[in-house]
Amino acid sequence: MPGRVVVQWDKEDCADMGIIKVDLLGLGMMAVLEECLELIPKHYEEKVDLAQLPADDSTVYKTLRSADTVGMFQVESRAQMSSLPRNRSRQIL
Repeated sequence: MPGRVVVQWDKEDCADMGIIKVDLLGLGMMAVLEECLELIPKHYEEKVDLAQLPADDSTVYKTLRSADTVGMFQVESRAQMSSLPRNRSRQIL
C-alpha cells in the first residue's frame, strides 16, 4: 500500500514513539488453513468456504465452553482456556 511503513519494533518502543504496533501472530496458522482448504475437498469431497461458516455452530461453542481447545488457534493458551467456560459463548455477534 503506497505510503505505508512497516517496522519490527517491540511494543514498548512503539509506545514511546507514539506509533501504533500491530502484531500479525497468525501467519503460520494462515498457511495451515490454506492447506486444509486444499485437503478437505481431496479427502471428503466437500468444498469449504470460510465466508459461509455458520456463526452459531453448536458443536464449536460446546467445545469452546468446555475449554477443550488444545491446538485451536487463539484459544489454546492457559489464560484463554481458563476464561472460556466463564464466557459461555454460543455465537459470534
